[in-house]
Amino acid sequence: MKSRDTKMAMRKLLAAILAAALMTGATACQTEPSDLREVKRMLSNTLSAKVEYRFQMLEKNRIAYLFRDENGVCFSVDAWVTEDYWLGGLGVKHRGHGCDYYERLLEANNESIRAALAGYGVVRYVDNFLPYVAVGSYADLENAAEALCAIKDIAAGFPIRWDRYAPAFGFEVVTLSAERTDEDGRQSGLSLWEICYKDIESFPERAELLEELRREYVDRVKLGEFAEELPDEILEKYPASRMKLLRVGGAETAEQEYMADLFYDRGTGEYFIKNLSLWQVFDHACEPTRGLFRQLVQALGGVYRYEGWKKASWEIGGDLWTAEIVSEQGDDDGMRVKSITVRKNGAELDVAKPDNIIGKDEGVAYTFADYPLSDLEKLLGAKTEVDHKEMAVRIVR
Repeated sequence: MKSRDTKMAMRKLLAAILAAALMTGATACQTEPSDLREVKRMLSNTLSAKVEYRFQMLEKNRIAYLFRDENGVCFSVDAWVTEDYWLGGLGVKHRGHGCDYYERLLEANNESIRAALAGYGVVRYVDNFLPYVAVGSYADLENAAEALCAIKDIAAGFPIRWDRYAPAFGFEVVTLSAERTDEDGRQSGLSLWEICYKDIESFPERAELLEELRREYVDRVKLGEFAEELPDEILEKYPASRMKLLRVGGAETAEQEYMADLFYDRGTGEYFIKNLSLWQVFDHACEPTRGLFRQLVQALGGVYRYEGWKKASWEIGGDLWTAEIVSEQGDDDGMRVKSITVRKNGAELDVAKPDNIIGKDEGVAYTFADYPLSDLEKLLGAKTEVDHKEMAVRIVR
């Protein structure tokens, strides 16, 4: 929130300076520089209001233009040039624009907007005019969804073509914390969800928006970013976006814990382990998935055999798996996977395939893939159980 507050303050100061220049008799330039013509074209594509050019302010590599719309609302457009230098002194120039018309409209209509949003009880304001939504608990999310839809309706009525408006202005839903305040003593919190007005035409309906807010809120609770005791049925309904804990145990082995990168795929409704290799045979403290598969086999009472950097096998409870890679030389001096086969008791398994580029370093093949839990069950002959309360995945035989 601080960076946005600073940006808003700078723009307000600039607008005030330019407005003061107008009041002291400054007039529009008689000749239009090419940058101004480019700015006017941009405004004609993004605004449906009639605007009048009034004044410009020059800075190094930056020009600020002041405009006024037909209702007397003054706003500024910043045009800047940056240059990237490469070896040999060659440079590439990049041009950009920033427009604060949306903020100025909010400021000009502040009284009516505040009156329209007063009943929701969750709307706060940055610099007393830029609205955002603040929730203190899961129960506040229904009012938050209603307020967001109301703000969307207000913004949709502004003379802005949102699908073309270059600055993706939006507002945040934040979770309030009485222990956290910003420099002005205002309550602040973690960003929960951000609405991008650039996509206002595809803004979700209230029911869909509420589900998204609930999903994000529960995810933050599960990840420990803020505390609230939620019922088990809510914790189970909205899976965490990621987990870090694997618990493994067999019929005759004690349960063991391992760190892993587990992510939830909303498309399939399943967790997957990221960057797991069936061929790695060493441990690495900083990268917990290195050597992890071998450890999972051993934790289930099995035996893992590394048979060269293209072949591995493992045995658990009388079942035998083999994994083989056929590779070819790549164009970048690395090895490229041509085919891969994983079999259980001689029958080929349909599981995820590693990335198509592998390297060879001291006899170790880097063959990472993202394996969903359903694939892990096939590879280990085990069942997986997701514990939403403990934030762990259990692998059991």
